[in-house]
Amino acid sequence: VRTVLRNKLESIGFKKWQNSIWISPYSLEPTIENELNALAEHYFVRLIKTKDINFTADLEELFM
Repeated sequence: VRTVLRNKLESIGFKKWQNSIWISPYSLEPTIENELNALAEHYFVRLIKTKDINFTADLEELFM
């Protein structure tokens, strides 16, 4: 399940920031968000959405 999830996240533009932490500056399609919410019911999957980050230079480099 983890490998499938990682591959899915990569395919939709997520980048690995730290072990087990994947990030994306893009809005998620509702179907993807629903999939992540369904996985959270059985696996340790958390979706955190934010617009306020105090320092972003290192994160921005991942998407250049």
